Amino acid sequence: MTFDWEKFLSLANALYNNPPQEFVDENETLARNIISRAYYAAHNIARIKKYERDGEKLTEKKHEKVINYFTIYDNDHGTYIGDPLLMLCKKRGEADYEEDTPCSLNNANQVLLNAADILVEIKKVETPPPAASES
Repeated sequence: MTFDWEKFLSLANALYNNPPQEFVDENETLARNIISRAYYAAHNIARIKKYERDGEKLTEKKHEKVINYFTIYDNDHGTYIGDPLLMLCKKRGEADYEEDTPCSLNNANQVLLNAADILVEIKKVETPPPAASES
């Protein structure tokens, strides 16, 4: 059975809407975790869609290759998947590695909304990609 990456987004939403009691006053801790889980939900679902379309199993530079696939190689979906995924990747990097960069629950909520939008758009992407038209 394969893991359902949408559960990461469900967990992020649960942390935002109903945080565990011991973290109610830990807004930055919550925000950083919410941002990270929401990004990974979107990233992994996009990564799987990319694999379904091009068959390339990624072993390195996964984040960059998934973002580039949806912004450069599949530019029909760049505006709705690639560009927002790049923004979420940057926010996730700040949340996971930049302790001097504050993370708020407002930022986390925006990331949740963006991740949900990305998932909606990914579901619209055809698998496999449409055949190139011959002229």
